[in-house]
Amino acid sequence: MPLVDVDVRSSKMSNIVPPSPDQQVRLELVGVDGEGLTLQVPDCLVGRELHILVSKQLPPKPGAVRLLQHKESILEFNKTLREQGILPNSCLSYVYIPAKVY
Repeated sequence: MPLVDVDVRSSKMSNIVPPSPDQQVRLELVGVDGEGLTLQVPDCLVGRELHILVSKQLPPKPGAVRLLQHKESILEFNKTLREQGILPNSCLSYVYIPAKVY
């Protein structure tokens, strides 16, 4: 899988403090189909920002939403990766589930 190094200083996302090198985490994201990617991001990134980065790299599926998981927990939008226990060289999984549109 290719490594995508994200430069958060040039990003349009708000409230991101440029990280020092020792705060970078390398994340391997793997789907149930075996497809995936590797990202290197700061551990101060919140779940919502990671979802945005992943959405730019992985194609959407019609009628579905993508969930990111770390171990048994769904990634929370409002907590940082550090607060969710995501350490350097962590593996996340993603799954597409049907979107409920009423």
